[in-house]
Amino acid sequence: MYAVPGTSEGNAREAVYQAYLDEHGYTGVNAGAVVEVDVFSGVAGDDAATSAFPEGINFADVDVETVDVTALNTSDTGSVTWTFTVEEEGFYNLQVGYVALPGTTSDVQRQVLIDGEAPYDALEQIVFKRLWRDEDIRLKSGNEIRPNAREVLREQVVFLEDYDRRSGAPLILHLTAGEHTLTFVAVKEPLAISSLTFMAAPELPAYEAASAEWEGIPAYAGEPIVGQAERRDYPADTDENGNPKHTVLEVENATTDVLKTSPAVTVQKNYSDAALVPFHAWHILYPTIGASSWALPGDAITWEIEVPEDGLYVLSFKGRQTSRGVTAYRRLMVNGEVPFAEAEVVGFDYSGVMQNYTFATEDGTPYLIPLKAGRNAITLECVLGSIGGVVSEVEASLRTLNALYLSTIQITGQVPSLYIDYEIADKVPGFVDTLVAESERLFRLVDQMVAITGEKGENTAMLEKMAIQAEGLSKDPERIVEELSQLKNNIAALGTWINDISSMPLELDAIILSADTASLPTPRESFFEGIVAETQRFFATFFTSTSSVVSDDTAEAGDTEITVWMASAGREQAQIIQNMIDETFSPETGIRVKLQLIPMDVVLRAALAGNGPDVVIGLGQTTAQDFAMRGATVDLSQMEGFDAFVSRYSEGVMRATTYNGGSYGIPEQVTFQMFFYREDVMEELNIESVPQTWDDVMELIPILNRENYEFYMPSTRVGTGLNVFMAMVYQNEGEIYLGEEGENGTYGMASALYSDEAMEAFKWYTDLFTVHGLEVQADFNNRFRTGEMPMGVTDYTTYCTLEIFAPEIKGLWSFSPLPGTMKEDGTIDNTYVCDTVQTVMMNAALTRSKGDAAWEFIQWWNATEQQVSYATTLESIMGAAARYPAADPNVIRQLPWSNYEQEQLLAQYENLVSMPAVPGYYMNTRMISYAFEDVVADLANPRETLYLNIRDIDKELLKKREEFGLPTTLPEASATADTTAE
Repeated sequence: MYAVPGTSEGNAREAVYQAYLDEHGYTGVNAGAVVEVDVFSGVAGDDAATSAFPEGINFADVDVETVDVTALNTSDTGSVTWTFTVEEEGFYNLQVGYVALPGTTSDVQRQVLIDGEAPYDALEQIVFKRLWRDEDIRLKSGNEIRPNAREVLREQVVFLEDYDRRSGAPLILHLTAGEHTLTFVAVKEPLAISSLTFMAAPELPAYEAASAEWEGIPAYAGEPIVGQAERRDYPADTDENGNPKHTVLEVENATTDVLKTSPAVTVQKNYSDAALVPFHAWHILYPTIGASSWALPGDAITWEIEVPEDGLYVLSFKGRQTSRGVTAYRRLMVNGEVPFAEAEVVGFDYSGVMQNYTFATEDGTPYLIPLKAGRNAITLECVLGSIGGVVSEVEASLRTLNALYLSTIQITGQVPSLYIDYEIADKVPGFVDTLVAESERLFRLVDQMVAITGEKGENTAMLEKMAIQAEGLSKDPERIVEELSQLKNNIAALGTWINDISSMPLELDAIILSADTASLPTPRESFFEGIVAETQRFFATFFTSTSSVVSDDTAEAGDTEITVWMASAGREQAQIIQNMIDETFSPETGIRVKLQLIPMDVVLRAALAGNGPDVVIGLGQTTAQDFAMRGATVDLSQMEGFDAFVSRYSEGVMRATTYNGGSYGIPEQVTFQMFFYREDVMEELNIESVPQTWDDVMELIPILNRENYEFYMPSTRVGTGLNVFMAMVYQNEGEIYLGEEGENGTYGMASALYSDEAMEAFKWYTDLFTVHGLEVQADFNNRFRTGEMPMGVTDYTTYCTLEIFAPEIKGLWSFSPLPGTMKEDGTIDNTYVCDTVQTVMMNAALTRSKGDAAWEFIQWWNATEQQVSYATTLESIMGAAARYPAADPNVIRQLPWSNYEQEQLLAQYENLVSMPAVPGYYMNTRMISYAFEDVVADLANPRETLYLNIRDIDKELLKKREEFGLPTTLPEASATADTTAE
């Protein structure tokens, strides 16, 4: 662990920022004046609300450490504007004092405007971090339970920086003398602002100058002080049975508190080293914190360490950095301040095993850190350091090359002919010059990476590969017809490279304060300790359970116990739910829950054998409906309080739980499609508005095709393609099945696809692929990322995937509700047929007289409060890619979507419909897919093909209704339709 002397040059992503500074003649000198803005003079704009802190704040679920601060509450919508006067023209940094108010788990985001506009891009996304503290790591049956994080309300004072910490310095603003306005526009989350100050950020002295001021402070000479990185020092405590509540550590722990800026930074299981504290060969313990969960720029951890005396201490961190070929960088702060310039960027080199990283010069001489007796705060914040400039330049190169690629395919198409001379060099402006410039840039960045990392390896290979191809194409442009696919792949790989190289993982076990490095504890196990631990782990695999997440030894006499199976999920998710059960459900109800992880295909077989559970959660829609049709589950609509409980769900979503007049499940999750679009491509093509109807889409497709872009629509070869077709049937005011829903109803007795509305929908859907040339199967995520498919319909959870894995297009795309069909009254019907995941009660619960207990659990698990708790905890542990697709709209409102994103999702949610359980439904899916293939592959007539396949659907529907003892009289409407079709 060492101080990094400087950062790389270039920083091309911040070209606009640099141009702003150059335009105003910045020479590195900031103004000496200080401009205080009266926070209470802020004027709220439309849709905004302000009040005095802490008025109206709900402190129920947070740890409050700041209540007496004078601050202005600002809401999560609208804007607030302050007017202020500057006496001295010059360059200023903006210091903001704030308290992040309770909201979701997301960071607070604001756009910052000066005189009504953002002078440069970095001010469009300013992030204010929250503070979080893990609850105590509790012990249960020898295993530690991963703690939940609680938000900490505490005032923080920061200078505005770019959100991804690439520049490594506070942002600079040029202000002329006179009156100005400062506006904060809410992007997401509420914020209390305690101070706004334009001033120069203090310059940091070098270590030599800083240490000269510490001459009177003695060097610490005692034994090493060790603080655990993942936990504070817990008091010795036992439960009612005399068992310890926490793991008893074999060493003294000097850590009194651990704070972090993201709940996603989590404690980690680690069996790799018996010298970890704590350690057990087979029990689940959490001896470290961070690793891959602590890798994003801006995320920080603060430890409060108790020291016995004033002194100068050597600071070391026991841990490992597992990203080979990359240095992970951190900014070191002591008691809230960076102590000297060398602490601005501290490097942690790769190590596959635990080691002691001592904060020292490059030659190994430790820096001394002044601390006072008592509690001292030591903070490490993830920054990009010297990699930041390289990442920015690669990102700029990526955007340039991607733009060149899109310009090229507008000439050649995505599959160019080898026998056509496209005259690329002439028809694509700047083709050769751009490739020459980017080749030179990438070769230079390879050299910079070698200088930073000390080696040419896997982290430079992609840059070099792209540089070589760009150089080759610049010399022979017509080779593009042979290498177009490879160019596309290399450009996509550059985007992945940016994502990977920007990840700065660091896993820590302990913070050590010592007199010197010689006295540091040994960081690794001995050879003998390792052999013993591995042998114990091997033999433990024969007697430890992997399916159950609760031990039988916690049962108490008199407890009612129900068995809950969790289908298609991982142990991490199950442990979260078990924690919630232990903390709230069981204590409040006296009902003990035995939660088990079971593969979905086992559930039905177990139920038929009489060995099934009382409740199943996380059950897919088709499986849940199969259970209902076969009488394996309970009609929940007969349970007390059912109607009131499900009133918050839309009727369209609840329809998926119904069968023969009953309701056999509660929706947990719902997935549906949204319309995704690239804003930059729309601007390039002069498309002024997002399409609202399918007529708008049909007008856009030729525009896209003319420029060799493509539109994406999922076909029936993709699971959601059938849903899109059925949605079009409903938008055309048609139906999928004939009959009436309800008890002894006839819905599903015959197909309704004979109708003109359904036939027209099928023709329209297949014409997209036969007439308009849409691809039947495509990798939309990657092609949206490159811009080849700048518009398309796909699952809304793709949003989270793109946010994380396509950083190069951040801010260039968005989503909106599914396009719809214009009605005669001028309204737009954008109905979509969604899919659900459900909770069901098995009939075994009634047989065992546990129906009431099972219903109690189902209501608890699907309550808004518990679903929000599970969703936020899951995302805090697994990241934004695991954002929960909640079926409860009240949960969606409390997840960390931005205001705009939430508005779009809820707009589509209100227009969802789902399919009820229909015996023989699978034949509908199968035959529509067959009809689609015949039309698209063989150009068969859509109407005739669909009609011929409908006959098979009707036969299977009738057969299944006879099997399940349902009414089989063919409705008159169906008979008429059949005769008409003949």
